[in-house]
Amino acid sequence: MKLLDNVRIAVKIWTPVVLAVTAVAIVGVIALVELRGTMLDDRKAKIRAMVDSAQAIVIHYHNQAQAGAWTHLAMSLPPFPFASEPRSIPCALGALCHQVAASAADGCVASRAFPS
Repeated sequence: MKLLDNVRIAVKIWTPVVLAVTAVAIVGVIALVELRGTMLDDRKAKIRAMVDSAQAIVIHYHNQAQAGAWTHLAMSLPPFPFASEPRSIPCALGALCHQVAASAADGCVASRAFPS
């Protein structure tokens, strides 16, 4: 221990303190990076779930429209801005469903926005 004999007592006391604070800071930064990654993964999972839910709803209503369940409703509603007549509501819904189905063929829409 002759190496530390010539070092002042203040340096001997402060060296472990500085090392400990540095170690705690490094561990804190690593924990924050991990937390950020976990939060981002959770956000991606929530977006995927919302997109899948919306896709299921659109497909459900498209299937109802294809089955003719909305023909009486289509006659009583005013036309949509993109429709030429009220009877085209199932067709518009079908077009939306085809867009969703086309995007679903490539996988979840959110998976293209957030590649794994």
